[in-house]
Amino acid sequence: MIEISDSLRSVFSAQIEERDGSYIVDVPASEIEHDALAADETYRVAILKSESST
Repeated sequence: MIEISDSLRSVFSAQIEERDGSYIVDVPASEIEHDALAADETYRVAILKSESST
C-alpha cells in the first residue's frame, strides 16, 4: 500500500517528452491557475506507471 503525504499538492496525468537531450513533464496550466503549484518553485515528483498509454 502506498502512503500518501498530507502535503500532496496535485495529481495529474502527463506524457514524458524528450527535448534537446532532457526529458520533460509538462505541468497543466490549470495547476498554476488554481494555486495548486507555483511557477519557479521546486517540488518533489512521483512517477506512477499508467494502466494505458493514452
